[in-house]
Amino acid sequence: KDKFVANMIECRSQVQRLWAETVNKQQRLSEESRARLAESLVALREEVSVDLAEARQSLHDLLATWRGNLAALQDMCVKSLRDSQVCFTCSTQMPQEAVGALCTASELISG
Repeated sequence: KDKFVANMIECRSQVQRLWAETVNKQQRLSEESRARLAESLVALREEVSVDLAEARQSLHDLLATWRGNLAALQDMCVKSLRDSQVCFTCSTQMPQEAVGALCTASELISG
């Protein structure tokens, strides 16, 4: 019976020692995991910041291109409108000038 009790005490002691080692290892691994996670988050934030800056620059460049294209289109439309007004003015004024010249010539001939 004494040997059984001694074995039980030894067994309990080993279980407690193993439990303490397990808890210590678990805490150490947990701390290491937290540290790695924190490092990963810092690296991820840096990557996201770089990607965001690149995306902003790309959008800025694209917007500048669109603005340039819009300005060119605006200029082309204004020029086209001016040209069409010139054509319209010429087409409405030329016949009047031609009629006036014919009338003047007719008066001179009749005159």
